[in-house]
Amino acid sequence: MEQEGRGGSRAPVLFGDELFVALPEERRARSDGGGLLSTWRCVVLCGGGLERVERDAVCRILRRGRATVNPWTLQHLAQVDGERSCLGKLTHIFVDPGLIRDEKFKEVTLN
Repeated sequence: MEQEGRGGSRAPVLFGDELFVALPEERRARSDGGGLLSTWRCVVLCGGGLERVERDAVCRILRRGRATVNPWTLQHLAQVDGERSCLGKLTHIFVDPGLIRDEKFKEVTLN
């Protein structure tokens, strides 16, 4: 009843009005195996309209999925820009849309 989702993960499938979800044993095994987001290396950037409470909520969701959330700021990423080691290890950058227009953000992410 389940089908392969993006990235090789098994996702719930909707058939008509019924939703089929993996059995608890399968969900527990997936969680014990590292979680759905265990390969993610993320940073959640504040700025624009993203408040601290919203940022903490996003971080909490990512960590529950076993993602690694780095406590970096845009200023930190700009400072280590010469090395590129930190930025190069990230798989995801979560950012408030208001920050995308920021010149420093463009400078860090586009170079």
